[in-house]
Amino acid sequence: MSIVILVYAIEFTVQTAFLFAALWIMVKLQKLNYNLPGLLGAAALSCALDMIPVVGHFIAVGVLLLCIWKITESEYVDVAFTVFVGYALTFGMNLFLLSALIGDLCPSEHIAEGEPEYSELLAEYQPDTNKFGPEISQPDPDESAAIYPGTERQENKSSAAHLTQTNSPAVSTAEEVAKDIQLKGLIQNAGRPSLLVHTGIKTYTIVQGETLPVKTRKGQVMICFEGITAKQAVLKIDGRPFKLPL
Repeated sequence: MSIVILVYAIEFTVQTAFLFAALWIMVKLQKLNYNLPGLLGAAALSCALDMIPVVGHFIAVGVLLLCIWKITESEYVDVAFTVFVGYALTFGMNLFLLSALIGDLCPSEHIAEGEPEYSELLAEYQPDTNKFGPEISQPDPDESAAIYPGTERQENKSSAAHLTQTNSPAVSTAEEVAKDIQLKGLIQNAGRPSLLVHTGIKTYTIVQGETLPVKTRKGQVMICFEGITAKQAVLKIDGRPFKLPL
């Protein structure tokens, strides 16, 4: 109860001060007769009546008109002009006070000093990629040979071709491919982020932890999106790690 009384007392004091200042300004500008105790009493009486619910404001306006007419002994036009403009000035003061109490509502465009960037937080709290995606089981070579005769010879040929392709020329090819790759954007989602990768021929969307065959100017390569560190994306191109700026 005491808090409610305190709030009403503060409101009454502030409104009385604003209305008294507005009336004093209007009387001074029009060079009307006045006295400070009378203006202060009229402002206090009007603000007290204005706090009555529903009909209080209308009663307060009528009482203030009568008080200003008695204090200034002026014509009704001058009195009405003083009262109505005084209320308008009071309303403006209330808006100024309200905006000062609320403060600046615009969001800050600068990151607070010492606050880590989003990319650093994302790199720190990366989910375990082993939890996503099914495990790939390798078939038993004896079982495959039994079901598909002649496949063992083909697998040996493909293994030899793969060993031939992973020599030193493939290393230089991965470096040349990394120079042609451009990162077009990063897509954040609830699970894993996705990366838009442009290889010079086509744009691919690669999910973190996923390995995808892509077409480049140097031929087809395998690209894996490993993660993000400090405004850089870590990619593996044919098994070699590269850091590309976002």
